[in-house]
Order: sequence, then structure tokens, then C-alpha cells
Amino acid sequence: MKLPQLIDYQQAIQARSFADPALRYGTPELTPLRQPLVASGGFALTFTVNSGGQRFAVRCFHKQGARLRERYAAVAEFVQAHRVDMGFLTDVAFVAEGIRVNSGVFPIVRMPWVEGKRLDSWVEDHLHEPRRLDQVRSQVTAAAARLRAAGAAHGDLQHGNILVDGTDRIRLVDYDGMYVPALADFGASEFGHRNYQHPDRANSYGSHLDAFSACVIDLSLEALKYDPALWHDFNTGENLILEAEDFAAPARSEVFARLARIGAVAERARVLIAACQADFAAVPAILAGERVSGTGRQSTSTAKRPAGPRAVDAHNRSALMARVGDHVTIVGQVTDTRAVDGRQTRTAFINFGNWRNGAFRIVAWGGITRELEATFNQEVTALRGSWVALSGMVTQYWAQGATRPSPQIELKRVQTLRILTEAAANAMLAPPPATPPPPAPPPPAAPLPDSPPLPTTAPRGSLPRATRAHTDADDLARSLDRLYSSRRATRTPATPPTPVHQPLPVHPPPPTHHRPPVPRLSWWQRVRARWRR
Repeated sequence: MKLPQLIDYQQAIQARSFADPALRYGTPELTPLRQPLVASGGFALTFTVNSGGQRFAVRCFHKQGARLRERYAAVAEFVQAHRVDMGFLTDVAFVAEGIRVNSGVFPIVRMPWVEGKRLDSWVEDHLHEPRRLDQVRSQVTAAAARLRAAGAAHGDLQHGNILVDGTDRIRLVDYDGMYVPALADFGASEFGHRNYQHPDRANSYGSHLDAFSACVIDLSLEALKYDPALWHDFNTGENLILEAEDFAAPARSEVFARLARIGAVAERARVLIAACQADFAAVPAILAGERVSGTGRQSTSTAKRPAGPRAVDAHNRSALMARVGDHVTIVGQVTDTRAVDGRQTRTAFINFGNWRNGAFRIVAWGGITRELEATFNQEVTALRGSWVALSGMVTQYWAQGATRPSPQIELKRVQTLRILTEAAANAMLAPPPATPPPPAPPPPAAPLPDSPPLPTTAPRGSLPRATRAHTDADDLARSLDRLYSSRRATRTPATPPTPVHQPLPVHPPPPTHHRPPVPRLSWWQRVRARWRR
């Protein structure tokens, strides 16, 4: 059965069409635009629902996942068995008949709502508090170690799946890609956030999945203690300070070069570089300080950039409407901005075309709007004409007075709105350069004049049968043509040299006979015709 999409779930959530008894009288939390509050992650869209005096995170699946019921049953059993020694995990319940959408009933995952800030937002607020950075860093490392000791792994450790509460305690959320021993035969369901994963992770699935991403987070937080400027220089809103390109080519990484100059983390950066250059199976041993030989990466296919552009053009409405519900990066030039006071809060709109005609826009409200206006003037006018980039989940909204809905992304942190040069924007919108084809093999040497012409054949299996036969005939014909038509390959009778001191005899030209030509084929033309038959 085809899964509903974002707009379908939003309508069902707003209509409170819950089949789950625990949510039957639930009320969704709404944005200032009166839409259900939603976040994207993995296979699911996460809504906030209040029901029976409790607050829940309700995950609705909009992408197909293999054997979700069995996966979440195993994860729920693991969490229940380790609640005492793994307080960073959250109870999870898979409800097969969770919500009614249109004419069907679809599964949901219900989890208690976890209070806290995403790790990246929390780090930005506490950049200059090294003790607190260190406390959170050690918790992430310990959580990954405890999971591995129990034969498990989160599978997608990254800033969006680590929440930090008011007491600096961490909680891990989003268990779509989790590995537990009972799932050993299921295979990987996702590959994790690219800015936290080893270039050759691919389809690996086991208790070692978190070793690399935990090290990336640990090293990033440790480095920020000594050089907070790394955050402003390298955080993009989709990472802490390191990105997938740094892992794929550490020798060319500006971030790793900076880390090498920080004495307290230089050696750990060197170890992470060694792990980047090794086979994924060897990563845990390398990060543990063990000497491993013969582990160079054999394939770098997953380290290459995707075939398409790194970002979606903010002016391409149709492309963005096709990505509603997905987390994407947009790049575009701001055409207009405005800020308006609503019933609940002040809302800012950063437009990339005529919003009445459904053009894409960035929306922000409340404290983010105030921060935008403090940075870019009243009504954010200083942004007009600027090239910007932003990552986030694409939603759609049909504004009053518009002829069609607009795709939009909510700005949740001003830091994540990056100002670009036009050249940088064009680079992000351009596809990667094509890989040059391998050099063609040198042509075969021409046969000697006295050598008999030999037919050449293509390597076995290199061409379809019909094409191969045609090529053989053509090759023979070309060889014969070269052999008997080439000036260099035509044999001429030898003429004895004429002494220089003797004048050349003068002979009258031979008489011209006007005889009709005889239509006769040469022997090599007959061979050529016979071969073609």
C-alpha cells in the first residue's frame, strides 16, 4: 500500500484521526501558521501530540521501510531490557493501526516527548563553556560504548538525534536504523547522516556502527573547547564542524588542517584521518589505538559526491514541491523580504519570487524573527538580493491571496542561514564535474607491406553477437584498404639510381588509347565482398 505524504498526515493529524487508543483524544501542537508542528527524520515525520496529560512524539511513516513492525518490536524489547543502565534511551511503541488517513489505517511509532535542544543548537548556545561541552561529549562517548557492550548500536548518531536537556543530560532519539542482536539477519535499513559516517560504511550492519560517528562528535566537541571559532568557520547547519568531504579526502580538508594545529587534539585528529583512509571493518580497532596493517580502502564509491547538484535551486518550484516532506538544502537569491505581526507572534518571510504565485520562501517566527531583524535590519531588508543557502524540511502552505501553495522551509537557527557569493551559489547548484573517460588504448600498428592481411576480432563478450560480426568484417575491410590503398603500403618496382652527372633521356609520351574500362574486380575486392557475405 502506498504510504501517505506530508500533506495527508498533516490533514489527518489536524483532524485528530488517531486509531491508537492512547492518542484518541490527542491535540497536535501547531505552528503560528496553524499547521501541525512537524520534523523530518529517516523514514518518518514526527508530530507533537498532547493526550491524557502527556506529551508524545508521534512518528508517521512516509517512506517504505523493510519489516518495520519486527524491527521496532525488537528495538522496544531491547530498550525495556536496558532502561536501568541506559537512561539515554526512550521507550518506544510500534502501533500497527495508529492513524486513519484518507481511506486507510497506517502504523505509527509513539514515544514519550523528550525535552531538550538538538545537539547543534545546544552547542551554539554554550560555545564558550568548555566544562559543559566536555560533560556532553563524555556522555555521547559513554552512550556509544554502552550500546556496543550490549551488542547494539544506534546507527545514526548525529546532531539531530541527540537531545540535551536543561541539566545537560543527553537522550538519543530516532531508532529507525538501530541495530540490536535480534536484528542481526535483517540488514541495514538506512545509512545514517553523511556528515557523521565513514565513506565506506555502505550496507554494514552491526554493533560497530557507532564507532566512527561517536569519534566525529567527540573530536568536534573537544576541538571546540580550545577553538570556538571553528563553529563559525565550519558549521553549516548540517554538521558540527566536519563534513563527508573531509572524510573522503582528509589530506585536502581545511578542518583537519586546523585541528592538526591544536596540540590537545592533533593526535586524535590524526587517528581519525587514519580511520577515514582504512576499510570500514578496521575502524573500531584503529580508533581504539590498535595497530592495523593492510587496511587501505579498496573502494571509494560512497565517498564520491552524488551525481546531481549539492543543493536544490530555490527558484525551481516544481523540484521543491516534489521534495515536500524531505530534508534538503536550497540555494537561491532573495527577491523580497517582509515581517508581519500576527495574532500570536511576529513572522518573517524571505521570498525567492512571487509568493502569490507559489514561489518558495523561508519562514521564521518569534525569537528567530527578532534575531533576523536585529542582524539584517527591520523586515530583514538587508537580505534582499543576497545569495543564501539553508537546509531543512520542505513543507507547503497555501497563503491567503495566493493562487497556489508555496513550498517553504522554517528557519530555526539564524546561524544556519548561510550568505554566499554568487560563484559559491552556482558551484552548489552545478552538478559535479564529469569523471574524464579512461584514455583510449593506442591504435594497433599498421601491418608491414609484406605481411598478409589478418582479420581482427573483438574480445569475447565485449560486444553483442550481431555487432561483433559486423565489426570483424569492417576491421578486415579497413585493413585491406590500408594495405592496398595507402601510399606507404603500395609496393613499387625498384628503379636503378640515375647518375647525377648524366642527363636524363627524353622520351616521347606513349600514345593514348581510348579504350573503355573493363569492369573487373581485383583479388582483394573479391575477398572483401566474400567476407561481407
